[in-house]
Amino acid sequence: MDLPFQPSASLLVTFRVEGLLLGLDLGAVVRIERAAAVTPLNGGPPCLMGALNHHGRILPVLDLRRRLGLPTRPLDPSDQFLLVRCGLRTVVVPVDRVEGLATPGPLTSPEEALGAPLKGLGLMASENGITVIQDPDRLLNPVEDAAFESALAGSQPSGSEPPA
Repeated sequence: MDLPFQPSASLLVTFRVEGLLLGLDLGAVVRIERAAAVTPLNGGPPCLMGALNHHGRILPVLDLRRRLGLPTRPLDPSDQFLLVRCGLRTVVVPVDRVEGLATPGPLTSPEEALGAPLKGLGLMASENGITVIQDPDRLLNPVEDAAFESALAGSQPSGSEPPA
């Protein structure tokens, strides 16, 4: 089981999605991996691309592009996966590329982050040009998490349990 997110308040993992420079607190990022095939889930919430078997653990794969109102696209072999703590779950977040580590600058309003109100995403723009995902727990809300579990349970052959 993953431990809950504890902000480090000192470093961000920065990455690009459709040209946007985004950042997540280093304390929320579990791993960075190469992109791999994602298994679609019938009945999963629209914010998810599907599921990924990561060393025997079935993880939800978040469609961050859709979450941010950007055009969606299929995964590219050059994409990378961020494995991020989201509540007590680890969520896979596909990104175009990881840039590195950065110190967050002073934060401004969420409307300035992408030029539009960002309902419930916990985004803030920083003066150094990084849009910071303030609260990774908001990436997958409890309703979406329950829908993922339900879709996952529905995709299992009868009599089998989803891997923990």
